[in-house]
Amino acid sequence: MREEGDHEWLFSVDATDGHEKVVGDAGKNNGPKSDLNPALRLSLAPDGKSFLYSTMVLKENLWMLDGFEAKRGLLARLGLP
Repeated sequence: MREEGDHEWLFSVDATDGHEKVVGDAGKNNGPKSDLNPALRLSLAPDGKSFLYSTMVLKENLWMLDGFEAKRGLLARLGLP
C-alpha cells in the first residue's frame, strides 16, 4: 500500500525485475489495519482474481453527565434496596 493524498494505492512488485503495477485504489483510510500490530492478513481467492483484507475504524466518545444526584452507598449503586 502507498498513501498519496486522498488515495491508498495497492500495488504489486515483480520480484524478477522490480516492475511495479497498480492493482487498485482502496480510497482514503481503507488500507489494511489491525489492532494486532504488526500482524496483517491477506486472503487470496482460489481463482487468484480477488483478495480480502481487514481494516478498522476507531471511534471514541467522551460523555459528561450533569444535573443528577448520584446514589449513595454500595447497594444503592448496584440497584438493590
